[in-house]
Amino acid sequence: MDVTELEGVILGIIWSRQPCSPYVVLSRFQRSPTWGWSSSTGAIYPAIRRLKTRGLVDHRSDLNGKRRSEALSLSATGAAVLRRWISNLSEGMGSAGIDPIRTRVNYLASLDFDAQIEFLDRAEEVTRSRLELARKSKGDPEAQHNWTLQATARGAVHQLEARLKWLRELRELVDRGNG
Repeated sequence: MDVTELEGVILGIIWSRQPCSPYVVLSRFQRSPTWGWSSSTGAIYPAIRRLKTRGLVDHRSDLNGKRRSEALSLSATGAAVLRRWISNLSEGMGSAGIDPIRTRVNYLASLDFDAQIEFLDRAEEVTRSRLELARKSKGDPEAQHNWTLQATARGAVHQLEARLKWLRELRELVDRGNG
């Protein structure tokens, strides 16, 4: 049984925090230093429903004071699917991946020099902002095996530092190309 990347991540979050509520899953996405994951309720909650329907996630209703909440955990099948998803690395996953800043650079020459510099200034600004968030990430202290989440945050730090280095090199190319 295959799952999408989003579903695989959701299974992983549930595994690391089980039992947990759908809100905990949503919160983990919202705190992620990684761009590209939809953290909207319109993406996360339907994916959780699909996983429950497929029998990958067990759920029970809990009463917490006057509020009713749902407690999620992986079924045995869900745990097996999670392990298979983690281990299944396709050749394409070794690529540089989607980077909306790098994609826009393909067409940077369509802007005049001042707009190119403004683009680079903004690209560095947003990258530094995300780098700061990634550096502050403590993972999820309530998760099992939090060291893996901390390692992932370190990977994001390295990737963002590399982007800043590349943007500095790009600034030199822009200066030379317009000089």
